[in-house]
Amino acid sequence: MAARDRAFCILPPELNKFIALFIESDADFCNFQLVCKQTYYVVNSDQSVWRERFLDVYERIPIGSNFKFEYQVRRKALQPGIHFAGGHTMREKKCLLIIRELILDERNRVSSLNLDCLLDFSSSSNILEDIFIKGIIKPNPLLAIVQLLWTPWSLDLDRGFPTWGFPNSQQAAYVDPNSPEGQIFYGRNNRKVNVQWLLHISNFFKYHMTRKEEYSLFEEYESLELSQRPKMWSGKLEDQVPGLAGNWKGSYAFLDATDVINLRHQLISTDIFIDNIDGFQSIKLDPVTNVTSSVKMLFDLFNCSSNATKGIEHSVILEMDRDALYFEASGHDHHPFDACVRVHPLPSQYGFPGWQRFSMVKYFRDPTSSNPLVSDLWGYEGCVLPGGEMILGRWFYIDPNDPANEDAVNTPFRGSVPYSGPFILWNIS
Repeated sequence: MAARDRAFCILPPELNKFIALFIESDADFCNFQLVCKQTYYVVNSDQSVWRERFLDVYERIPIGSNFKFEYQVRRKALQPGIHFAGGHTMREKKCLLIIRELILDERNRVSSLNLDCLLDFSSSSNILEDIFIKGIIKPNPLLAIVQLLWTPWSLDLDRGFPTWGFPNSQQAAYVDPNSPEGQIFYGRNNRKVNVQWLLHISNFFKYHMTRKEEYSLFEEYESLELSQRPKMWSGKLEDQVPGLAGNWKGSYAFLDATDVINLRHQLISTDIFIDNIDGFQSIKLDPVTNVTSSVKMLFDLFNCSSNATKGIEHSVILEMDRDALYFEASGHDHHPFDACVRVHPLPSQYGFPGWQRFSMVKYFRDPTSSNPLVSDLWGYEGCVLPGGEMILGRWFYIDPNDPANEDAVNTPFRGSVPYSGPFILWNIS
């Protein structure tokens, strides 16, 4: 044993423990334990050293946990350099389970050690670089959810994540809402979220917002203050969500009707169509307790639209109505508009709680009567992601002449194909 190693053997245990608490590198920490019996004893005789080491990196876990075991499992699973190729290998699966555990353990509303750890991991792996990997037909749903929840990091200009698979994401963004692959919600009573479709919408806007060479949203997005850009959630994800924040920013995209038809008829998406994007829109929400007859009329038209989600049992609709929260809204894109908003809670998806179904009717007022122009109504249907910081979904034209609507009126879109496109909103409150 070298003389420098023998020095640790004669030090008081309290001093060796004090030294152990200040060792940052995991490799150095392991080597310190192996110096002599004394150093091994002070590290492993009780949980105190491992507990402090754990709490330097992660959020608190329940009392009685094995801090050494939990620390080692997490550090091994989140080692830098892991390559994700669909999330199906054993290493990828173990890593995704640890990521979910860290997300669900997060509870600090000011700053989160767990999210800081995951942010570092996202930069040391390809998890946000290769979101749509060529040849992977059915990725692990847990991988897709993690990538979806990390959309604010994907949109961080300082991190420069590349965007792949845009033609497929563009085709998904304008897919026929009535097609099976175009359903935002599915399963019995449409309580399951089409995570893969939402991920395409995230990828679609990532392409337009982070790529300078596209000349679409990059410059306007870059000019936003950091407080006006998408951010991660704060606090613990829970099923009992508080509703929606008051101020939102976002964008929507659209194609000419002819391009929509051509894009939908492509069996394989190879061409890129030029999206029309009118910058960012802002929306202010105010909760309401009494739902007026006008709002009920607008949502009746929304529900009758063939482009909105269908297939929900009547008893479930009544239950959803009891749990629904309503908001009145006003906003501005190229013109001022008003809107009414409704949100419903959704069950956990693959272990992640806090999802909500988002429905909005956007309208413009008749200049003579101030009543909503029923010939110019636009539905927004999407999903509030866990944490309540971002909404992704589809807008569509609400046709009063829809066959399901008995009170049909003349409209310029009558007889056209389902006209729809993608939208994104994020909280700036």
